[in-house]
Amino acid sequence: PAEVTEALTYTKLLPGSTGPQAIAYLGYKLGGWSGSAIAMAAFIFPSALLMVLLAGAYVATTALPAIGPTVNGLTAGVVGILLATTYRLGKPNIKDRLTWGIALVAFAVGAFVGISAALIVVAAGLLGTILLSPPGAAQDQKQKEARS
Repeated sequence: PAEVTEALTYTKLLPGSTGPQAIAYLGYKLGGWSGSAIAMAAFIFPSALLMVLLAGAYVATTALPAIGPTVNGLTAGVVGILLATTYRLGKPNIKDRLTWGIALVAFAVGAFVGISAALIVVAAGLLGTILLSPPGAAQDQKQKEARS
């Protein structure tokens, strides 16, 4: 129990998923670098194998008349869920023409230009900082820091 608590304490500070990091850390504590590698392989291999098998089944069966429409229906359902989630996340945050404009430009660039999503998010954040910050906010902050 103490090792698990220690692993979670260390790995929560790191970016990324805590589970695999804790497993790698515990493997390291139990068996050094090779223990860490074996623990990670045991964690990743079953999921990777399942994904390869499912991908093979997908490729082999989507051409069948009974399966192709089913996969198309599932894909449409997933797209619908993504759109609903996007709407729920965006509704409270997109309030005016400027934020709508940023959202629409980000969508267009992502959908039609093919720029990395990470770059789009960074650019939208910078644009929001520039266009949505209250006038004089930076000056007010400098004055507060000068008084401290």
